[in-house]
Amino acid sequence: DVGTRAASNISAAILTAANTTVTDIGLATSTAALVGNVYTTTANLVANAIISVTNTAATKSAADAAVLGGSAAALQTAADAAVSTANQLVADATAAVAANITPANLTLVNASKTAATKAASSAILAQTAAANLVATGLNADAILAQTAAKTAADDALAAQAAVNAYNAVSGAGASQTALAKAVTASASATAFAAAAAAVNSTPGASVQAVLARNTAATAAASATDYATKAGLVVDATSAGIAAIAADKAATDASLAQTAAVNFNTAVAANSAGTAQVTKVDFGNIDLKGINPNISVAPMSFDIDFFGTTQFATPFSVNGLNQDGLPAGNLTGIDVDGTGVVFARYSNGGSKALGQVALARFQNNQALAKLGDTAWATTSNSGQPIYGAAGDNNFGAIQSSALEGSNVDLSSQLVKLIVSQQAYQANSQTITTEKTLLETILRA
Repeated sequence: DVGTRAASNISAAILTAANTTVTDIGLATSTAALVGNVYTTTANLVANAIISVTNTAATKSAADAAVLGGSAAALQTAADAAVSTANQLVADATAAVAANITPANLTLVNASKTAATKAASSAILAQTAAANLVATGLNADAILAQTAAKTAADDALAAQAAVNAYNAVSGAGASQTALAKAVTASASATAFAAAAAAVNSTPGASVQAVLARNTAATAAASATDYATKAGLVVDATSAGIAAIAADKAATDASLAQTAAVNFNTAVAANSAGTAQVTKVDFGNIDLKGINPNISVAPMSFDIDFFGTTQFATPFSVNGLNQDGLPAGNLTGIDVDGTGVVFARYSNGGSKALGQVALARFQNNQALAKLGDTAWATTSNSGQPIYGAAGDNNFGAIQSSALEGSNVDLSSQLVKLIVSQQAYQANSQTITTEKTLLETILRA
């Protein structure tokens, strides 16, 4: 029963690898979904820090003017705008703290929030001083408002400096965090695919074995694709593209895990019956280092024939199982909906020869027509995006099909008959006119 036990051990190893892959890709996917938010909240924080500096600088200018006898109302308006912007800056800093996924950047983002909070407090004090000046009109209150406005402007600049310090590392930190998890998930998926590929055939679970092997390979390819896209993240847009790839990797890993569970269940059920043979691919075995001249100590073991039987009947073959195919000739070429070209053979076998590549454009209507069915790219059409049928918004391929005519033959035939009748009627009119003319001339 060695084969059955080997199959059980292999299926268990595949299932363990599948569970690890799903866990790692799940962590990578959840992180990928947060990277774009880091870029977005940081961009909002930087933009409002600039506006806050501008508004507090305007408040300071209005306060300087008020000391020299300028409008206290103008100072009040500028101070109100500065307070509104400063409060928004605090809200953006709070959102940035919540969005941060990089522990190393936590100190900087908290410093941005602290500086923003201080700037907001200073702006409120400047607003209060401006209100006092409006109420009293005293030069002493104008000087107090000037001092408060200067403090608010300085604190806004300090907040902007803190925000810029965080902005310098926030996106890269989030991207590196996501990339590390993506690389881990890709390694797990690759190990999972390698474990599944070790099984060549398992009688009683052959269908499940093939499905487990194929889905594991697909999951590994998707995880590798996500890891590649995660390494290209530089802004919210590229982070969104990587997140989509992460979701696909998670879906493929889940399907592969289900296939691994089904394979493990089939092997376990098969183990309960008769012993089966499992073929394991150990790869190429190098025998160069083996010395046949080395002798070993004799081995002794007992052979127990208890339970064996012998019957007085001639030898005969009671069962025959063949796992190969006879020689075959090429009988045809098929193309499936995904563009995979298969060669079909007379022995019932088939082999994938390749896959038809497709290309699409951002704006198909902007392609330049070259003649017949040939088209060329333009600056408005965008560069071609290559892929396979059924993937990434590509359509399916319909093989062995002829495109139908876009002309309604019945409608065109009716129009032809109507035109013929009109022509005949016109001909009769000319003939009648000629006859009348001849009659008049002879009269």
